Amino acid sequence: MSKPARTRGSGTIRASVYWFFRCLLASVRETQARRDQTLLPNTTEDLDSSDEPTQSLRPVVLTLRLRPLADIMRDAEGGAEPIGTLVSFPRETVALAPLSIGAETLGRITIRENEQHVSWRQTSYQSLPTTAYVIANALVHGSAGLIGIGDQMVIETTWHTEPSRHRYRREDGAIHIEADRLPFLSGTHLNLLTPGGGNYWHALIDGVAKLSIIPEALMENVQTILFSSDAIGQEDFLGLSGLPRSVALRPVHPWETFRVQTLVLPWDLHGVFDYHPVINRFFDVVLTHHTGTGHHRVERLYIDRRGSAQRRLLNEDEVVTALEAIGFVAIRLEDLSIDRQVALFRQAAVIVSPHGAGLTNIGFASPGCIVIELMMDAYVNWCFRRIAALRTLNYDCAIGTAHRPWKDCDPGFHDQVWEIRVQDVVNTVSRAIALHSLKS
Repeated sequence: MSKPARTRGSGTIRASVYWFFRCLLASVRETQARRDQTLLPNTTEDLDSSDEPTQSLRPVVLTLRLRPLADIMRDAEGGAEPIGTLVSFPRETVALAPLSIGAETLGRITIRENEQHVSWRQTSYQSLPTTAYVIANALVHGSAGLIGIGDQMVIETTWHTEPSRHRYRREDGAIHIEADRLPFLSGTHLNLLTPGGGNYWHALIDGVAKLSIIPEALMENVQTILFSSDAIGQEDFLGLSGLPRSVALRPVHPWETFRVQTLVLPWDLHGVFDYHPVINRFFDVVLTHHTGTGHHRVERLYIDRRGSAQRRLLNEDEVVTALEAIGFVAIRLEDLSIDRQVALFRQAAVIVSPHGAGLTNIGFASPGCIVIELMMDAYVNWCFRRIAALRTLNYDCAIGTAHRPWKDCDPGFHDQVWEIRVQDVVNTVSRAIALHSLKS
C-alpha cells in the first residue's frame, strides 16, 4: 500500500493558509452588514453549549434552499462570500489481500453484498479523493452539522439526520430550521460534526477521523473544534489527537444554531467505504498519544455482541464457549473506556468479531494482527476489510446464515437474526493463525 501523496510542502501550506484566511476575513467584514434579513439578529455573544432551549424563547424559522455543495461552490466563484479549497488529496489505489479462507465459502453460497460496487473478489479499490474547504460566514445547525452558505443548505450535510431530533423539516426542495438564538462565533473554527454519532463507526470515520485531512499548519489558526455532543467517544479521541493547547473543544447540541466567521470543513473521507489512505494519519496520531498500554494484554480477543439488539447472532453463546476453549477472551466494548478499547486492539494478536461498529477499532491494531469477521449471508459488508487493508492487517471472514426470507436492506433489516456453524468459526480462526504463523 502506498502512502498518501503530499500535495504541497508544509511551507507552501502555511503560506497558503495565511493568505487564504486574510482574503476570507476581508470578505467577511464586507458582507457582515448585509446578512440575510430572514435570519435572526446576530450577536457576538457565544452561546453556552450547556444551555438547553427555553420555553420563553420563541423559535424563528430559517428557510434555506437544499443544494449539493458542488453546485453552491460553482455559483460562489468570484462572489462576495467565497468557498475555498484549502487542501486536497487525489484518488489512490489501495491493494486488498485475497480472502485465503473465506473465499472457499463465498465461492459456493448465495450472499447479498451491502454495496454493489464492493465485492469480495476485488483485489484493490479506488479511494475517494478528499478535500478540506474554508467557508466564510457559514451557518451551522445542530450536532449533526447541517451547513448553510448564504440562503442555501448543503444537502449532503442533511443525510442520515432526523428532522424531529435536529429541529427542521423539509418541503419543496427547502429546509426549514427552528432556531432559538443565533450567536456569531468570530475567528476560525474546525467542523467535525457528524450525524449518526450514536454509532461508533460514524462517530469516528465521519467525525473525528476527518482531522487527518487537515494540515498541521492550519491548526495554529483554529480557535475551536466543533464536535457532536451526542457522538460516542469524540471528545476522548480529540484528547488523543495531539492538538495545540490553544485549540478549544466545543460540543454542539442538537438544538443549537449559530454563524461562524470562518469555518474549516473537512469533507468526506470515504464516500461509501472507499477510504482515502490519509485516514491512517488519524489512527497513527491516536496511537502516538495513547499511553494506556499498561493494561493486562489480551492476545486473543473476541468482541462480544450479545448485548446488542441489532443483527443478533442467535448461537453466540456457543461461539464464545468454543473460542474460549482455544484461548480467546470475550469482551463487551460498551463496558469499556475509549482508552481501554484502544489498548485492547493495539495489543491483540488475533481479533474475532461479528460484524459491528466496534470493529472500527481495528484501525488501532498492530500491523500483522489477524482479524476474522463473522457475517451473515444476507448482509455482507466489506467496510472493515478495507480498514484492515489500510492498516496492513491479516483479514479473513466466516459466513453464517440469516433466517429466511431475507428482509429488505432498509433500517428495519438490522432486526434480522442469524446463526453460524461453530466449527466453521473455529476452523477459520485456527487456519488463519497457522497460515500467518508460517508466513512470519
